[in-house]
Amino acid sequence: MKKLFKYQPFDKFVYRLPAFPLNQLKEVLDEKKELLEWFANDRIAEAIYVGSPNLFNELQRMSCSGVKEMDKIHKIKVSFIKYLSRMSTRCTPFGLFATCSVGQIGTATQLYVNSDISRCTRLDMYYLCTLVQSLSKLPDVKEKLRYYPNNTLYKLGGYRRYVEYKYSNNRRMHTISSVEGSKYLDAILKKTASGMLIKEMLDYLNEQRIEEGDAQCFIENLIQSQLLISELDVVITGGVYWDKMITVLSQMNLADDTRQLIDSLCHINLLLKKIDMGDSHSLKYYQQVVDVVSNMPIPYTEKFLFQIDATRKSIIATLGETVIIELQSLLSFFSKMDSVESSPLDSFRNAFHERYEEREIPLAIALDSELGIGYPLGHGIGDISPIIDNLILPQRQRVTKSTTSVQTLLLEKLLKAEKEGGNEIVFHEEEFNLVPENWNGFPETLYSVFQVVSLENGKPLLNIKSIGGSSAANLISRFAHLDPKIEELVKDISKKESELEKEGILAEIVHLPSSRVGNILSRPHLREYEIVYLTSSNLPETNRICIDDLMLSCRGGRLVLRSKKMNRKIIPRLTSAHNYYNDTLPIYRFLCDMQYQGKRTTFRFDWGELGDRIAYRPRVRYGNSILSLAAWTIRQDEIIAFFRLPDSDLIDNVTLWRTRRGIPLYALLSEGDNELFIDFHNILSVRAFLSTVRNRIGFQLLEFIFTQDELLVKGPDGEYLNECIVAFYRDLK
Repeated sequence: MKKLFKYQPFDKFVYRLPAFPLNQLKEVLDEKKELLEWFANDRIAEAIYVGSPNLFNELQRMSCSGVKEMDKIHKIKVSFIKYLSRMSTRCTPFGLFATCSVGQIGTATQLYVNSDISRCTRLDMYYLCTLVQSLSKLPDVKEKLRYYPNNTLYKLGGYRRYVEYKYSNNRRMHTISSVEGSKYLDAILKKTASGMLIKEMLDYLNEQRIEEGDAQCFIENLIQSQLLISELDVVITGGVYWDKMITVLSQMNLADDTRQLIDSLCHINLLLKKIDMGDSHSLKYYQQVVDVVSNMPIPYTEKFLFQIDATRKSIIATLGETVIIELQSLLSFFSKMDSVESSPLDSFRNAFHERYEEREIPLAIALDSELGIGYPLGHGIGDISPIIDNLILPQRQRVTKSTTSVQTLLLEKLLKAEKEGGNEIVFHEEEFNLVPENWNGFPETLYSVFQVVSLENGKPLLNIKSIGGSSAANLISRFAHLDPKIEELVKDISKKESELEKEGILAEIVHLPSSRVGNILSRPHLREYEIVYLTSSNLPETNRICIDDLMLSCRGGRLVLRSKKMNRKIIPRLTSAHNYYNDTLPIYRFLCDMQYQGKRTTFRFDWGELGDRIAYRPRVRYGNSILSLAAWTIRQDEIIAFFRLPDSDLIDNVTLWRTRRGIPLYALLSEGDNELFIDFHNILSVRAFLSTVRNRIGFQLLEFIFTQDELLVKGPDGEYLNECIVAFYRDLK
């Protein structure tokens, strides 16, 4: 009898591959040709330029014998090796180093891909935010823009409070500001709800018998203090912001000098399209964009000028039934691992109920860091942390305690493995037969990220990277612009969530906390309603929910959000991989945390405190799913001598050390989502490894689970590592 599973897959999946096959890295490390000869490869050179213009320039200098210092040459080579390694071993999308594509759920698991990579090149949000600030200040542009009220505004007594921001050392810093209300301020804010030109605002004030100079000063102060925001404000949902900005500016009747500036932007747009054609002249077009940008009176940083996402076509890309069943069985296993989770939302809920009981309070007032409870408790308004290139889903600081016998069973199996010299701990289904499944709190949709390590007689071995999420679309929404099929999958997921959610309206959280994070947050419109906060939305006004429309109460031990204008319960969703948890605005962080209220959204095996106390953790497996790779915790004092050894002695000494520790020939240096492949028999690879850990007190190595002759993904140039994302929805049948 076929087992019925609680979660069913969507009909498409996303797969991510390194830009180059694994065998290319082997050729690099075997030094079959000079290291710099790889830089002569147009695809490699372009990928390096996109990832690090500084390294690209250094490699160019070195190619022309422009670098003489041996220490400098060594550092450049080590950096180049790290990038070449990433291009062949890491699947996380970043520039042209890895690709993101879509496949179909089918009967068999097969992946045959082309070597050609296509890309979507845009200007980085960091530059676009700088650009729009500069353009908005040009008198010729400023007078033709329509202005709207800042959507963070809320009333508090006789004052209007709102969030404004400024840039300091390339960081966006936020503060809560207050302004005393007046009939003229209230009137302007009301009239600009649908957008007004500066001239229209001045005409109104003149009608109210306000002196022209006073009126101009008043309106200018409203704009400078960010009480009024222009229509050029950044939009991160519903299309490419760059296209919107050019459209708005092109429709203006501008003076010749300003028109030349807009023409330069249009020229950049044409050059970006030429880059995306992917011919051998791409590097020339990048340089032409830089030349145009450098001639404009707007500051820029070349490293933060281009944002590129890459994809590749497949001959066939299917995931078979055996893979899906393995994942469904794993979900059933995790449903038996009940957990008790706590988060900042819990302590806030208690404080809210103690102060307001069941009264309904405007959300902005409840979260006001000075006059309300604030969020999280005891935390003032936060500043935004700089964006990093590779973002992962929020690693929320939740306290999770397993209430099953997994930890006890793990300790027993660990002791047995140590006694017998085993290198793998296996949990078996029958060991949990007496534990009932508990699906309470599981989300409407969830994602699974995994690698297909091998297929033996059609039976897959999977390396599970992560399972969970508030939405199955979180990791893939930012790639919707790459392929209509990815966008279709993302929208199918959102539609299914709306069908499964019966209690209220799912509303997308739309907020830009800092410039570069806009690269991650850009996505199509996914829901009928959006909660807009310190950014714009091009949805109709009736579908935009502002902060001053939201009311908060605590009913039946749960926090409840309600829209006043719709009189409906609002359920926030952030369909993005943005790690919102770190030092961000109270309202944004609260809304994001609200999507997890009462939900279990991370499902993973956890070593717990035991993992911190042992220097070696064997591989852990359930069925054909690897839950935890074998791992070695290394102290700096173990390898301190290696930094002083010459190349002639290094490999022998490293071999003695790793043999003593039981570390395999191939390993991964792991730091969060970052992994560096290491070949301990190769001097270049070992030097790259040592340069990375030189200043670390300790670090972790993971086993490299793949073997060259068993790689699933085939292409004309060789075999590739893989990473797959399968989206599941809760089946109510």
